[in-house]
Amino acid sequence: MNVQTQIEETREQFEETAEQAREAAVSFRQTLRTFASDTGYAALGGADELIGNMRSLARAVFSFPGDAIKATTRAPERAIVRFEELASRGRGLSKEILGGEGTKTARRRTGNARRQAKAAMTSVGRAAKAGAEAAREVVEQVGEAETASHLTYEERTVDDLQQLAGERNVEGRSSMRKEELIEALRAQR
Repeated sequence: MNVQTQIEETREQFEETAEQAREAAVSFRQTLRTFASDTGYAALGGADELIGNMRSLARAVFSFPGDAIKATTRAPERAIVRFEELASRGRGLSKEILGGEGTKTARRRTGNARRQAKAAMTSVGRAAKAGAEAAREVVEQVGEAETASHLTYEERTVDDLQQLAGERNVEGRSSMRKEELIEALRAQR
C-alpha cells in the first residue's frame, strides 16, 4: 500500500468518524434533554466530560485513525454514565446542604429577621399614624389661630384679648375689661 492510498483511507476513516461524532452528539443532546431535571447538577460535569472526549478524539485523530473511531463510539455511553453519576452526586449534595445545621440556622435566622422586620413596620405604621394625627391637630389649631387673627377686637373674647395684650406687653391687662383691652391694643398700633 502506497502513502497516497493510506492517506486516502485515513481521510475516509476520518470523515466516517466525524459523521459518527455528529450522530453521537445529536444522540447525546437528546439524552441530555431526557435528564433535564438533573441538568443543574450534571450539565457542567457532562460538558467537561464531552470536552475531554473531544480533546482525546482530536489527539487520536492525529495519532491513529483506529483509536479515533473507538473513542468516538464510546464517548456517548461514557458521557451518559458520567452524567448520571454527576446528577446522583448533585442530588446527594443538595440533600446534605438542605438538611445541614447551617441551613437550619439560616432558615431560623431568616424567620427571626422577618418577624423583627414585621414588628418594626408595625411600629413605623403606628408612629406615622400618630404623627399624622398630631399634624392634623396642629393644622386645626393654626387654622383656629389664623381665623382668630382675622377677627375684629370686638368679635374676640376677653381671654383672646388678654392673650394678645400679653404678647404686646400691655401693662395692667389682667384687671382690664374688654373695652379697656380693645382701647389699649388700638393705642399700641
